[in-house]
Amino acid sequence: MKLVSYNIQYGFGSDGRYDLARSAEVVAGADIIALQEVERHWLRSNEDDQPEILSRLLPEYH
Repeated sequence: MKLVSYNIQYGFGSDGRYDLARSAEVVAGADIIALQEVERHWLRSNEDDQPEILSRLLPEYH
């Protein structure tokens, strides 16, 4: 069983680029995923609904 705990830092990579798809790629394939610093409707992340976007990018997880 593979458990991943990952701080997505509001969707920003170490290069400063906002990219939720890249965050999803990092955790894909794990059996259990625990994400930190996921937000909804904040200006710094384009007012995105990150939980909704991540659920579409990772449809096999709840």
